[in-house]
Amino acid sequence: MQILKVNFVDFWLGFDYKTFFLYNFLSKYYNLIVCDQPDYLFCSSFGYNHWKFENCIKIYYTAENLVPDFNIFDYGIGFHFLSLEDRFLRFPLWLVYSWDDLDAMENKKVDPSLCNRRFCNFIYSNSSWADPIREKFYKELSKYKKIDSGGACLNNIGYRVSNKIDFIKNYKFSIAIENSVVSGYTTEKIVEPMIVNSMPIYYGDPHVEEYFNMKSCVHIRDFDSMQDVIDYIVF
Repeated sequence: MQILKVNFVDFWLGFDYKTFFLYNFLSKYYNLIVCDQPDYLFCSSFGYNHWKFENCIKIYYTAENLVPDFNIFDYGIGFHFLSLEDRFLRFPLWLVYSWDDLDAMENKKVDPSLCNRRFCNFIYSNSSWADPIREKFYKELSKYKKIDSGGACLNNIGYRVSNKIDFIKNYKFSIAIENSVVSGYTTEKIVEPMIVNSMPIYYGDPHVEEYFNMKSCVHIRDFDSMQDVIDYIVF
């Protein structure tokens, strides 16, 4: 098996390259050696350590709504619809979920026990740079019935949720509003509720219907007003 010298820098807090999908994928085809003099450097948007590396190919990966700077990086992997020959790969975050999980979504039958679940959840870590509609919708829907907020943002359950999937599987609805509205920016927010049959209340990517059956969601864009969305959820 061919040896490939790699390294991973500037990723998010708690990042472990051994659990990173790109590392696991490449490990199937190469003998990966993680070292300080790599041939290929995988970088993200949470630091500047990539400047310390020279004489290597730099590949930028982001799970955020960011565009690679191709003056710095040789290749990029992200959300946007970019045409730059072979230098950019569009790879939305929801694609990191296993094909088994995604295939299972196709064949699930609605269990009557869903009616016994709690109402709705809201799990987000920040609000400072998110679309204001997310917090506004949470507060408006909360006027109807309590929404359990298990993230750092607007937390009302007394603890931070450690396993999101295990948490949201107990709810009929999941608020699934992206950080920002950009073509192609579709994240895990719509996939994770679908996997456990919690109906996403979605707002974000204007092209999301090209990839997902939005009849299986409450799609905020389909309504004339926020109150119309809430009335439908109540119904």
